[in-house]
Amino acid sequence: MIPRAASPDDWFAALPPNVRTELRALRAVILETLPGVRETLAYGMPTYANAHGVVCALSAQRRYLAFYVMDADVLLDHAEALRGFDCGKTCVRFSRPG
Repeated sequence: MIPRAASPDDWFAALPPNVRTELRALRAVILETLPGVRETLAYGMPTYANAHGVVCALSAQRRYLAFYVMDADVLLDHAEALRGFDCGKTCVRFSRPG
């Protein structure tokens, strides 16, 4: 878990270097893929919202990193591509880098 941060940049800065690298790479993909998305902090993690609301979020847990998708149908629509990944109802979990 990351201590409370005042901004997404502060949140990323508080991460261990290896975790920061991985999550910043995912952040770049989100910002590039979702034009006009707004990055904020909500629920203690970076969230990405458009005019319709929060689309996705990132999290760093003790044992894994997570990419949360607010529309569960998105993960269902990509189930084949996500085969082999550790997925929950609305998240994809990744092992923390060593």
